[in-house]
Amino acid sequence: MTDPQIHSAGNEVQDFGRRLQLLRIRIGLSCDELGRRAGLNPQYIRSIERGGRDLSLTTIAALSAGLSMPLPELVDTTPIRQAPADMQEGVLAMLRSAHRILRERRAMTNRGQPRRPGELSNPD
Repeated sequence: MTDPQIHSAGNEVQDFGRRLQLLRIRIGLSCDELGRRAGLNPQYIRSIERGGRDLSLTTIAALSAGLSMPLPELVDTTPIRQAPADMQEGVLAMLRSAHRILRERRAMTNRGQPRRPGELSNPD
């Protein structure tokens, strides 16, 4: 006979993944940015968020550091009360960050290159 508490880690892994995603979005980080901050591959983070990875304490600590959040807060099992406004602000922050990155890349690419006919002089 198997102990159900020993073999119930699947739910905790999925719950942790959802919690990580909500916290990341609330803070306004993309998977790429969290990966850079935590020293982890962004695809690995996406897999964690889907509940597809069983994590080591070292990985959880890296995620905690990447989120600039105390480890106990990250692994807390208390449900996150996610207000729609908080979620919107997180998504907007990510979009602003992505827009800024695209403008910077565009500026680096266009340095020294004449504008093409029909291209706006100020794309913003």
